[in-house]
Parts: sequence; structure tokens; C-alpha cells
Amino acid sequence: MTYDFFGAWESKWGAYTGPPAPLYFGMPPRFSGKTNVHWTVKYYVCKTKQPHKINMGVPFYGRFWRNVDRESIDPSDPMWRRASAVNGKFVGGFAPWNEIKESWLTNANYREQFHEKTKSTFAFNNQEQIYLGYESPRSLKYKADYAADNNLGGLMIWAIDQDDSDLTMMKIVGDAPLCKQTNPSSHSYKCSPLDEKRWWTMEDSEEKAGMCGRSAPLYKGYYPVCDPDDPGYSCCSPEGYCGKSDKHCTGLGVNYEENPNLLTEEPVRPTINPPLWYLLDAPDGKRGRCGPDIPPITGHTFPICNPDDKNAHCCSNGGYCGTGDQFCACDGCIDFKKNPSYRFKSKH
Repeated sequence: MTYDFFGAWESKWGAYTGPPAPLYFGMPPRFSGKTNVHWTVKYYVCKTKQPHKINMGVPFYGRFWRNVDRESIDPSDPMWRRASAVNGKFVGGFAPWNEIKESWLTNANYREQFHEKTKSTFAFNNQEQIYLGYESPRSLKYKADYAADNNLGGLMIWAIDQDDSDLTMMKIVGDAPLCKQTNPSSHSYKCSPLDEKRWWTMEDSEEKAGMCGRSAPLYKGYYPVCDPDDPGYSCCSPEGYCGKSDKHCTGLGVNYEENPNLLTEEPVRPTINPPLWYLLDAPDGKRGRCGPDIPPITGHTFPICNPDDKNAHCCSNGGYCGTGDQFCACDGCIDFKKNPSYRFKSKH
């Protein structure tokens, strides 16, 4: 059932507009990347390794909201908006494709728009502040091609009686080349090699959610990574936070979505345990600091830099962890990657 990702629900999530079945992730920053068809199908294919046994559900309908903000969440992306609750509830409903075609889209106040990132269709009535997200022939064609390209078993429809009198939607489904692949187990998804979660989420800790890398607080004894299947948070920035900007994914960042095998790149646990360096959740004045001028991390042990951290394995003569000549090759600098057993002595 790969639909009803968005709707005017009674929960807090009913505040956010969107299409009922976005094919791909395309939400604004800081939103989950799992509310889309691609994530859902990939999850089950990677778990079962049997794409031919998976049927992808497609809706022949849309969902609408009333009392929707005229300004979008991201000014450059008009699809994502917020609705205001009335007496604690979000007001909206359901509209079948035949009604959308014959009644909604013939109203000049509704302007159909196609969202390229998610391959989805929506229309917004600015005068009455009504938002409609729906499956259109164009968005359905992308889903039919996706099912064929990814060797899925077929398409499930909700529901046939919601099609128009020309059977526009049924013809698209019927023309899908779902039998073009002959190997029932063949797929091109990049699946995670992990059988367990090793990343911080809001459910674990609001303070630690999204932290990653060698300087982040350990997750069940492991260096935390980023969820490779969440396209909004699949990259770890050099500063140790999950996200999806160029800063997170390129250069010194780590892109787990593109290369999930990096999830198991050693060391996955600290080679010095317990850690003798201050982590990302340490207060200012301690975080990223090292040396005998910094408060001891435990007892009389002064903080070192993590020898496993390629971005911060050296302690500068000013007491900061980092990499490069100013941290590793200066007078008084200590490279803990080369000398992991070195410990600072008190100046007193």
C-alpha cells in the first residue's frame, strides 16, 4: 500500500500538505525522507530480495486540505504547505480521479502543477486556500515505468471505479511493460549491509538525533552513522551531523546512500574504549578540545583526539583537534593516529 503518505489526518502530521503517493523524496530540509513510494518499495525489496513478489499500490484519487497557508514552507517549492486546524482538527477529505478531472480541474481557480522531484501532481486554490494533491495520468505513468524498471510483480489499484469514463488511468496501468525482465530476483537497489540500526533518531534522544561520525556520542557502543535509506539524512558532514546538502555528501562528507558499504568500514567501534576525547554533546570549551589546558575527561586524564577520526586525529599546540599541518606537524602538536598511546601530563 504505497499511498496515503499525506492527508488531512487528525494527528499533527495532518498539518502538512502533499500528494498521496510521491514517487521520490523531495521535501524541504529537516523533513523525513521515508514518506515516498521509492523508500517503501526499496525497504521491502532489500528485506526480501524478491522484487517479483511485491505489488506496488497506486491511488486513483487525491486528498485535499482547507485553511492552507498561501505561502509555501519553502518559497522556491510551492507543493509543501501548512494547514491550520479548526477546533483542533485539520479539515479536508478525499476526491476520486473522475471527480478531480470533471469538477476540480475545470474550476479556473485551480492550477495543476507537476512536481519534478517527487514526480507528483497538485493544485492550489489561492482564493479559497484549498490544496489538492492527487494522482494524475502523468504521475501514474512514472509509477508504472518504475514498477517495470525495478522488476516488481505488478501494480495494485485503489480503486478501479474512481477512474474516468475514458479509462485514462486503467490504460496506463494496462500498458505497463511489467514482464520485460525475466530474472525474478534481479534488482538495482543499493541495500544496507546492516541488520540493525546504528544511527541516532528523535526517538532515541532529541539532543543526539542526527549526530554521526567519530566524534559523535556512541550508539550502542558503535560509531553512529546516518540512515542510508533516508534520502533527507543519508550523508554525514565533516562536522558530524546527518543531512543531504553538498556539504554533507561531498568532500570530507560521507554519502551512505550512494555507498552503503561504508556503514561497515572499520573501525565501527572506537579502538580506544572508553573514549578519551570530548564528544559532540560536550559543552562549549570542551567539545573539540584537547591537551593539558582543558578540563580532564576523567580523573586525571586530559582529553586526547580520536585516532580513528580522519578529520580530527591531531591535537594542535593551541588545544584543538583537527587535521592538516597546523594540527599535526607544528611544534607541540600530537598526531594520535601515529601515536595513539600518548597521554598528556599535567603542567603542574
